[in-house]
Amino acid sequence: MRRRPDSEKLYELVGQKVERQRREAKLSQTQLAQRCGLARGSIANIESGNQRPTLHTLWSLADALGVDMRSLLPSRDEFLKSETYTATSKITGWLKDEAGRSQNQVNSFIAESLEKVSPNVAGEKS
Repeated sequence: MRRRPDSEKLYELVGQKVERQRREAKLSQTQLAQRCGLARGSIANIESGNQRPTLHTLWSLADALGVDMRSLLPSRDEFLKSETYTATSKITGWLKDEAGRSQNQVNSFIAESLEKVSPNVAGEKS
């Protein structure tokens, strides 16, 4: 059974892709909004992940940006990488706060823990 992606993270990634495409097209939020019949605030909210664009809105955005709509959607790999990065950042931050340790101490603790749990996994760094 496949798991359902975290919707907040998914819309955050969509927003980042919309913003990236808009910047590459050298358009302001206002210009993009005018091209696809939205308010500038809607573009800002979509880019920040605070507004969930409908399918027809994504289609309009892609058309206004001159890109395929798929380029505004994160791939499964992009989503999983961002989710892992977010989880790792949260855990590291929590460890630093709770233990009052430096980043190097936290990294050493994680590496040592991985070696104890599974020496093969700890050695397989990319």
